[in-house]
Amino acid sequence: MEQLTNSGGAINRTGKLNTLPQSLTMMRKAGVQPWLQIEPHMSPQEWLAFVEYMAAPYDPKTDTPASKPWAHKRYSQGQAKPWTEEFDQIHFELGNETWNGLFYPWTFGPMTKKTYSPGQAYGLFQEYVHATMRSSPYWRPAALDRKFVFMLGGWAAGVDYGHDAASASPSSGFLTIGAYNGGWDEAEGPPRLGAASLFNTLAHVNQSAIPVAELYAKDLLDLKAKGARKLRLGTYEAGPGYAMNGLNNARVTEEQEYEQEQVMKSLAAGTATLDSFLARAYRGFDIQNFFAFDSGMLWKSHAKWYHGGQAYPSWKLLALFNREASGDMLRTETLSVPSVELKAFSRRQTIKDAPLAAIYATHKGDRYSLFVLSRKIPGYPVVGDDGYTPVNVELPFSKAKSVTLYRMTGAPHANNLLSDNVRIEKIEIPPSKLDRRFSLNAET
Repeated sequence: MEQLTNSGGAINRTGKLNTLPQSLTMMRKAGVQPWLQIEPHMSPQEWLAFVEYMAAPYDPKTDTPASKPWAHKRYSQGQAKPWTEEFDQIHFELGNETWNGLFYPWTFGPMTKKTYSPGQAYGLFQEYVHATMRSSPYWRPAALDRKFVFMLGGWAAGVDYGHDAASASPSSGFLTIGAYNGGWDEAEGPPRLGAASLFNTLAHVNQSAIPVAELYAKDLLDLKAKGARKLRLGTYEAGPGYAMNGLNNARVTEEQEYEQEQVMKSLAAGTATLDSFLARAYRGFDIQNFFAFDSGMLWKSHAKWYHGGQAYPSWKLLALFNREASGDMLRTETLSVPSVELKAFSRRQTIKDAPLAAIYATHKGDRYSLFVLSRKIPGYPVVGDDGYTPVNVELPFSKAKSVTLYRMTGAPHANNLLSDNVRIEKIEIPPSKLDRRFSLNAET
């Protein structure tokens, strides 16, 4: 706790990673709600110190360093107001992937004095920490029952872990999973650059993202019926996935690594990322996180500054959604759509009639936003297919004040590794072109 709350750089190690006040300052400046992830190794006294540091008021006229040492520390760092007053909500998570042996010893195994599964042990420990924090005299005055949201990190490949944890932790607000498109998390090797890999990248939504989301949505109904009434679903990490040497015994050559970068930083991968985020939102996932906001190779959002600094397609599309189309997700109905059979491999399922186009809609205020996504690749798997799908949309209205089209430019394999090849084009369409039956063609 001492190191966690120190000023920037004042920690006892060479890594010099961000401290709590550093991170909270950045989040406040960026206008985002914090998601604090703290390893589960602090003592009960330290969890109480954490609440004091975050929530206790400090008045130098009446308070002293002896009576409120942690609030005084925050005050002396220039943060007079409690950090909890700076944010509407604070998400709180213990550890990272507590099911994952890579992060041992901060993982949970079965408890044997009384038989509990690893997930139940995790949920019980969450309740223990939650109860400890709630015993702080500063908890209730700061309304932290409303402000703090306790997160559980589940496992996409093993629904039982998250189910057991949520069953044992009624105070938790979210059950989240990691949800990548391919890569080592999905037990898939590096994609080779070509039509087959680009198609598989787009097909992942049908074969994995949607089935997993539906599995968790169904399990959530069971958890709610058993008492987890406030529990919701989300992702703690998501986006394009990558294979790495040594993980899942993979062997990735330099050539394969470069091809993987081209595939996962492509327009096709950007489309698949947005598609998967929207598919999960449609099935009740209320909070989703892209991994990660940073520059460079693998799990990154932008190119290095000396490669242009441009955003990769996945980040561009998710940012477009956040800026232009957040709101209530509407139900859509597909009347007719081209489809193909997808064969199972790795963790992917066989899908008999996998749709090769998807449509989503949101509504906020006087704006409707419509997403039309193609999962086609020219010439694959259907030889001679040009990759285009004519689309007609039946709208719930026939007139609009304005119609704006955003579309990605470039071929499916185009990428933004070294230059800004894949862009979002903005076109104003004359409202006269709009009708209840709206056709998407070269003009619209």
